[in-house]
Amino acid sequence: MRLLEDIVEKKRRKSVFKDRDAISIHFVPERLPFRERQLREILEEVSELALDKKANNLFLYGKIGTGKTAVAKKVLRELREFAEKNRLRISGKYINCKNYNTKYKVICRVAEEFYPSKRFFGFSSSYVFEKILDFLNKNGTKLVVVLDEIDKVKDVDDLLYKLTRANSDVEKGGIYVIGVSNNLLFKNRLNMQTKSSLCEREFVFPPYNAHELEKILLERVGLGFREGVVGGDVIRYISALAAQESGDARRALILLQKTGEVAEESSLHEITIDVVKNAKERMEVELISSMIATLPKQHKLVLYSISMLNIKGSGIKGISGEKRVLTSGEIYDYYRNLAKELSLNVVSLRQFKEYLNELNLYNLIETRASGAGFRGTTTLTSIAFNAFQIKEILDKEFFDF
Repeated sequence: MRLLEDIVEKKRRKSVFKDRDAISIHFVPERLPFRERQLREILEEVSELALDKKANNLFLYGKIGTGKTAVAKKVLRELREFAEKNRLRISGKYINCKNYNTKYKVICRVAEEFYPSKRFFGFSSSYVFEKILDFLNKNGTKLVVVLDEIDKVKDVDDLLYKLTRANSDVEKGGIYVIGVSNNLLFKNRLNMQTKSSLCEREFVFPPYNAHELEKILLERVGLGFREGVVGGDVIRYISALAAQESGDARRALILLQKTGEVAEESSLHEITIDVVKNAKERMEVELISSMIATLPKQHKLVLYSISMLNIKGSGIKGISGEKRVLTSGEIYDYYRNLAKELSLNVVSLRQFKEYLNELNLYNLIETRASGAGFRGTTTLTSIAFNAFQIKEILDKEFFDF
């Protein structure tokens, strides 16, 4: 046996993983526990296309890690398989709008579905779209396009209007949109012309509870880890942590995968809760960095203000100790002064409160309405991660530390 083969074989024998991909957040299992109802209802909608009828555009909302993307991908997979088996002219395209964040990029990506050997970057938007319409007309193809993180598209009004109005410009075929967003307020940003052209249905995905997360992780452990590596106590511990942190299955899976990697680095053959704690500490820095990196500058400034107020000991001490409970007014005052110091625009209080809502949807903060003991009504905010870690990341953004 050659040296490289010998090294790889030894690593395989030592690995705690049976199939590392099965633990990945990108893996879509055959079964989607606790999302069967949403999957069935969405398939009911797109099944109209198989009956040669028009279908509604769909929007899937919910916090990060609530199964929206997995369900959307599963819908596309079933649709493609059914169309191929029954020789129907139905196609599906998944696009992550974090990577394709303009109307032009999305349209070029759609065109590549029909013309795989041709690259359209450099041609005008109108030309590319005409090529799409021409293909639909000639072939009678119906395209279902999933736009994941649709709120990341800069000119989203133009994109949605163009895609949805396409069905008026073709005699055969058509384009149907499944928009996916973590932002429940996303549709409020669309202009009236776009809203009137959508004819959509909405599905809201609730967070998972601890019991549901435990069942999800149990299935993934069976697929991804060798027998006896991960015990029930570890699964329950990770599930409880994720349930406390907004019911985020994605975060639970990332922690599970990171725990396996930490165990391998330490040549362990069994994962304990101590290994999970070690992995969680390392994972949080990576996770916070990746989440913050995608935020617009003003959102980062609001988050930085919250972390600084926590470090300074402002607000009221929360149940969890280090996390402070802050009012929207004191955060806004700090944010406004910081924005002026950095020569950045100061947004209105109303816009600022929208940023708080969005940071809550991204699971970076937790918000709730004030109750007894507060004069009037205000938004109470606590930070979801370590304030010092967030400050360290954002110091580099604002102060070049």
